[in-house]
Amino acid sequence: DVLPNGTLISGYDDGHVQMWRRGQMVKDIKHTSGGVDHVLTFPSLNVDDPGFITAGSGTICIWTEEGHRLLEFGSFPGTSPASIATGSIIGHGNMRYLASCYRVTRQGDPSQFRLAPQNEQERRRRAAAELQESIIQSNLLQASKYVKVWFYGDNLNGVFSEETITPDNFEAVAPTTHLANLNGQLVCGDSWGCIRIFQWTA
Repeated sequence: DVLPNGTLISGYDDGHVQMWRRGQMVKDIKHTSGGVDHVLTFPSLNVDDPGFITAGSGTICIWTEEGHRLLEFGSFPGTSPASIATGSIIGHGNMRYLASCYRVTRQGDPSQFRLAPQNEQERRRRAAAELQESIIQSNLLQASKYVKVWFYGDNLNGVFSEETITPDNFEAVAPTTHLANLNGQLVCGDSWGCIRIFQWTA
């Protein structure tokens, strides 16, 4: 993505984030130990505001326009940001937002329950392990349907305020896969092809 001052921001699989101006690299910074999946500018109003966002490998990082890390947000365990969006909220002063949805990255072990239990103790252990795995998978599926939103503005004293959008009925919605900003509204698309639009209220 490109900052208002013309600086090009690029993210790489090795976790490096490079900043370019007039064809010259001016800074090389590190997102995390993993790769960068998303780079997005933040709607800044002055030099002290966040400048851009990087996301990937289970982490969201917020940077100044000069490439100084301001904040870092972790994802739900076993997930990573699938899509991010930023925007200015019309009619709410200088309030802006950052939103993220999540994809499941935890890899299950296909051979975890391959061996049949040989006695009652092993059967109980296997039943407990299967229940635990079922709970983990259920929690991951729910996390993929959440959308986290961070609000930023002068009335928040320069601090990001976090909220989570949760479905009224988890069974009735699919995992959220894409986010976009539309005139200050948050647009969420899911794996069933459905689109939800959220308009912020005071």
